[in-house]
Formats: sequence, structure tokens, C-alpha cells
Amino acid sequence: THRATSVMPGSRRSGGGGDPVVVPVGMMMLALGILSLIFHRARHPSIVPCLIIGLVVGGAGLDEKMKLSQDVIVHVQELGMVLVLFFIGSAVDMHSFFKYRKLVVIIGLCVLLMNLGMFCLIGGLSLSHRGITIFVFAVACSIPSQTIISNTLSSDHSELTLHGKLLKGVALMLTALCVLFMTFLHAYLESLQTTSCATGRRSGGGCSARREATSTSSAGVVTASSTEANEYFYSQIGAEIGKQIGLMFAVGAVIALLSRFVLERVFRFFTVDGEMLFIGTVAYNVGTAAICTLIGFSPFVGSFFAGLSVSQLPQRMQIESKIDSFKSFSVYIFLFMASINIRVKGDDLGDIIGKSFLVALCGIVFTPCFVWLTGFLVGLEGRTLFFTGNSLNQMSELSIMISTLAWSSQIFDEKIVAIVIISTLLSITFSCTGQTFEFQIFELMRGLTVLDRLTHRRDIAWESSFCFEKHVVLLGFNETGQQIAEFFRQKGQDVVMIDLDPELHAMLRKLYHGAEVDIAIGYAEKNSEMAAAARGSLTGVEEENESANDMRPGSIPEGAEACGELEEQSQAGGQGPARSKAKKISTASMSFMDQSRNDTANLLHSFSHEGLDLQATGTNIFSVYADPENSETWEAYKLSSAALVVSCMVDGQEAEVQLAKALKQAGVPFMAVTNSNNEARELYAHGCTYTIQQEYLASCLLKKLLLMEVDADMDKNSIFTGHRVHHISNLEEQDQIESLQKLSNFL
Repeated sequence: THRATSVMPGSRRSGGGGDPVVVPVGMMMLALGILSLIFHRARHPSIVPCLIIGLVVGGAGLDEKMKLSQDVIVHVQELGMVLVLFFIGSAVDMHSFFKYRKLVVIIGLCVLLMNLGMFCLIGGLSLSHRGITIFVFAVACSIPSQTIISNTLSSDHSELTLHGKLLKGVALMLTALCVLFMTFLHAYLESLQTTSCATGRRSGGGCSARREATSTSSAGVVTASSTEANEYFYSQIGAEIGKQIGLMFAVGAVIALLSRFVLERVFRFFTVDGEMLFIGTVAYNVGTAAICTLIGFSPFVGSFFAGLSVSQLPQRMQIESKIDSFKSFSVYIFLFMASINIRVKGDDLGDIIGKSFLVALCGIVFTPCFVWLTGFLVGLEGRTLFFTGNSLNQMSELSIMISTLAWSSQIFDEKIVAIVIISTLLSITFSCTGQTFEFQIFELMRGLTVLDRLTHRRDIAWESSFCFEKHVVLLGFNETGQQIAEFFRQKGQDVVMIDLDPELHAMLRKLYHGAEVDIAIGYAEKNSEMAAAARGSLTGVEEENESANDMRPGSIPEGAEACGELEEQSQAGGQGPARSKAKKISTASMSFMDQSRNDTANLLHSFSHEGLDLQATGTNIFSVYADPENSETWEAYKLSSAALVVSCMVDGQEAEVQLAKALKQAGVPFMAVTNSNNEARELYAHGCTYTIQQEYLASCLLKKLLLMEVDADMDKNSIFTGHRVHHISNLEEQDQIESLQKLSNFL
């Protein structure tokens, strides 16, 4: 059971305060160094051995033998919580949250609500009949570890994938909700302390220390369990919650103003030296916590707000690099002290471990199911759903923090605290093991691609007019893919883009498909002769589209089979490649745009001043929402019949290798964007036609520019001037085109 003394920071207990702390902490760090070698090879985070060491030390009573006093445990735990929450706040990715806010909010809230329901059921049936205890237990079990998620994405190099961005956004939202919940726990604790002090004064005992009210009833302090104390407690709790909410907004506003007008200038001074940067960061963190404590606000919530403000500074990367080791040490110390207080007796050992396994397994198994269900309803693909759910199914250091605060507030008893900590250890172990073999597990669960086929039904009308023969295919999309699409637009060739990102898919459909006609008609309304020609072309295409056969649901359209009947040669516009019926919209509008190619920028600029809705750039991207790494997608969109396939996938090396083999056999040219020499060598070895190694190409271009610009008689005032003017002109031209600007910001 949990030690009979309070673990809440600030409680006063005797315990031989003069004994050295270096012995117990040093021995635990030595044990951590040994165990970390084992767990690191198993791809498990250091949280796991930290919890194991703390549980062993506390369970065996080794802390008392090493004379580790309770005062040291209490205060080190408080400092650890302050530091850990600051570092969690400083590591958040606000960009991922706001870029995918709709998906993040829907997935995050739905999964949270379903998890709360599941763990409330477990808590009500097996742990307690007290409503607040059940709810706080459910919250503690429903918060994933942002630290583990970030480390996993970093080690797998999948931060830029869709599931990586969703994971960072969902983790941020759930962490913020957890910190908000800590505000209510602090209000509950403050009300409990006020009640205990008031009751103590009435009985003549007084209240000499602020935190002594949080100690257990066995220590002789009257708690809120009596009728009189309950009445006084409930008369205070509402006002205290309102006070804490008001302080939260006030502290948040002050920190936001500091971040906006002060912090950047201050940290600009501290970044001149690594030692100064460390001092400034810790001073800002601990100083904020101290001020929050003095005004009666939670120091832990204040530390998170301070970390959040640091995450928005331009010096963020410098700060992270200088204090990364200190961040890890803070987590270790907090986990040591939190788990040391667990003392499991033989009578309760089996019951606690059994319930801990139940809680951990329910989270491991059902949380991914909740993610898959929610993701299916919003139209996400199977791959994204699997990897997202497989990384959200663990408890976290925040779970231990909530259990610590709940124990101090007399919401949890010793047994529940033990269950939460052991469940956290088990869930992290199971989750990280699953993440180690997640690619193999995903291959065994290919049944998830049923979701992909269901979501494809939404795109049947979109794809029905396309000729899947001798087509150009982009797998994934970035700036390189955009340039490739623009090149083939000038050649009169449409491009199929396949990507898992629903936000990108929606943007491309809105900005590009069929919008060339809108531009043509918008301008032609000022010129009656051009208007008649443009509308005539559009009417003819609409009549042809009305006579097109409907495609059967759930299958790829028969456009490829009808290519021979639909092929036409555009004599007037000089368009060489074959075009389908629906593509005559693009051909007609591009023919019109070619007449005013030299005045495109001014034309589009005039549209914006005339109040016309510019929806597109006149490009030719046909977006398909599907998994570009799935071999079934390659078959469905007939990559083996394509004229060219270009992969711009992030972290898709394994899939690109398999695709290179298949396309080599089919005789289809295949290009792939790579980031390293090793990736390029591997792709060439398996049949890739050409690798677009971006840094290599950039270095080659720079060498050519240097040969052109630099010589013995060079004028330093004119070097690169021509290229600079040309680059600025391209940037300005892009800024004048609204859709290109939106897409560039998105990418």
C-alpha cells in the first residue's frame, strides 16, 4: 500500500533531514544505467526501468535503509513535477494541431470520451463507488504520453507523416485537457485544506502549516469525512473552482503577453552562451511556479503555461538542445520518487497486479479500436488509423501526476494509487512492444484495408472520367510534386496524385479540379467574344458528361478500358496526349489561358481587385484519397499502365523498393524523392529509374551557379544579382496567385 504519509509537495514530516541524498539517488541512477542498456535495445523508453527501480526500492524498504527521508521525497517530487510539465509544454507542436484541428479535435474528443466511459466502468465495478474517485481514475488512465509519442516518431523518422502530425496534435490536446483538469484538482485540494483548517480551529487544534491539512486522518487531523466538514467543504468548492479558473486565465494572459513582447528579447540575450541559456530557462520555469504558488494558483499548471510560451520562441531549438539532458533527468527523478512510495503488501499484491493488468490490457486493446472507429467515421485510411491507434494506447507520466494529486486530495486511497502506477508501467511496456513490431502487425491486419475501399466510394464520380492508361502518377505531394505537376500541365498532361492526407485532398480538389473554367469565364465576362467561346466549350463538355455511363460503386472506373474511344487529338491547341471527355474542360480553359500567358499574373491580380473568387491556378492535379504505400492502391489505379510514376512519399522507403521492383518488370519509368545516399543506392539496386536526391541536386545546382558567377575578375556587387532578381520575381508571381499561396502555406 501507499505510505501512510502524504506525498503531496509541501507536507511536513520528520525523517532525518540531515542524511545525504546522494546515496539513494546515486544507487538508483546506477541501477538505471544498467537496466537502460537492456531496455534501449528492446526500444523501450527509460520511463519503464525508472518505474521498476522505484517500485523495487520502495517495496523492499531500501529507501529507509539508505536513509532517504520523506521530506526529500516530497520536495524532490514537487520539483520534478514542475520541471516535467514545463518540458512537456515546451515540446508541443502547435502547427500540427492547428493545421489538422478538425481531425485532431474529433479524434481526440471521441477517443477521450470512449476511454472515460470504459475506465469509469472498470473503476465503478472493481475499485470504488465514489463518483469523483471513479472519474479521476478514468482521467488518469486516458491520457497518453506525449514524451513517448515524440520519441517514437523521432526514432522512426515519421514526424512528417499524416499519422505523425495527428499524433502530435491529439497528444497536445489531451495534455492540455489534463493540465486543465489539474486546475480543478488544485481547487479541490485548496477547499479541502481550508475545510480542515477551519474544522481544526473550531476544535482548538488550529492550522499551523498550509499543507498539513492534506495528511491522512490517521495523523490526527480532521478530514472532510464528517458531516460538519462536508457541509463546509461543499460551501467552499464552488468559489474555489471559480477562483482557480480566474487565476488560470489571468496567468495565461500574462504569460501570453510576456511571450509576445518580452521573452524573445530576453532569451536573445541568454542564447549568447550555453550556460546562460540553461540558467535563464530554469529561472523562468521555477520562478513562474513560485509566483503561481504565492498567488494561490497551481505551480504545475503555471509551469506548463511557461513551457508553452517557450515553444513559440525562435530560440526554441537552441533551448531544447541545451536542456535536453536535464529534461530527461527531471523525468527520472520524478518517477523515482513517485514509485518509491508504493509498498505492496502480500495480501493485496495479487489483487493489485490483477487489476493493473486489466486496466493496462483494456487500454492497449480498446483504445486503438476507438481510434479506428472514429477515424472510419471521418474518412481516414486504414494505415493512418492503425499507426495512430497503436501509439495512443498507453498511460503516461501525467497519469502518475494525477494520481499523486488525487492521493493528496484524499480522492484516491493507497490501493488505487498503486494500481495507476503499475498500470502505467504495464501499458507503456505493452505499447512500446507493439510499436516495435507495428509494421509486421499491420501486414497481418490487412483487413483494415476494407476501410480504404469503403472510403473510395466517395471518389467514384471524381475518378470516373479519368483515363487510367499512359497517365502520370504522383505518390504523395510536396513542393517537388507541385513542380512536376506544373511541368506536365504545360505538356497538356493530367496528373493523378495519391495521398493519405484528407486535408491536402480537400484542398487540391477545391483549388484545382475543373476550376480553370471558372477563371476563363470570370475574365471573359468582361470580354463578350471570349465569353461566348468559353461558355460554348463548357456547354459541349457538360452535354458529353451527361451521357457518360455510371460506374458501379466500390470499383475503379472503367476509364482505362474506354481510353481508345475517348482519345482525341487537339489540333487547334496543339495538345498531343490523349484526353478523356471531362478533360476537355482543362483543354479548353488552358487554350484560353495560353492566349494570355504573358499577362497571367496581371490577369489574376485584376480578378482579386474585381472581387471574383479565384479558386485555382489552372493546373491539372486529380487528387485521389488512398494509401500510396498499399499495393492494392497500385493495382487499383493501374500504375503498371502509367507513363511515369513519381514518389514523393515521406518515410516510404520500404514501399518504394517494392514498387521499383514491380514497375521495372512492367517497364514503367519510376522516380523517387530521397534524402540520403543510402536510400538512393538501395532504390537503384531494385530498379528505380532515377532518384530525386534533393540535397544532391541542390549542391550540383549551386556548383553550376558558382561556376557561372565566380571568377577571378568577379565584381562582388553584382555576384548572383541576376539569379536573385529572377528568384524574387518568381516568389512575387506566386504570391499573386491565391491558390498557389494557400498551397505553399499548407505544405
